[in-house]
Amino acid sequence: DGVLDLTKRCLKSYWSDRLIMGFISKQYVCKLLSMEPDGTFLLRFSDSEIGGVTIAYVMQGKDGSSQVENIQPFSAKDLSIRSLGDRIRDLVQLRNLYPSIPKDQAFGSHYNSEWGGLG
Repeated sequence: DGVLDLTKRCLKSYWSDRLIMGFISKQYVCKLLSMEPDGTFLLRFSDSEIGGVTIAYVMQGKDGSSQVENIQPFSAKDLSIRSLGDRIRDLVQLRNLYPSIPKDQAFGSHYNSEWGGLG
């Protein structure tokens, strides 16, 4: 019920544009992203926070190996304050939506046109 409400209220256009993978486990995310370049990311419904959506992305660890990180899930309240598209634009470590779509190409139509930079 939480995810359905979140999707209807805040994510309908992202879901329609196939920008959210849906219900996939952290283990499956690691499998998908493990061989991808740094900055590759995907969106999925959170399995730890009911009604939340989270971003998993690849980053280079201190030892040079790739690791998959998960951003704290966003709730409907979070997304009513700042849209998912604008949050993705703000996160400079996110570069390409899995498998290899530049984030501005994938999410550009979801950015708030009034944005003028951070701060």
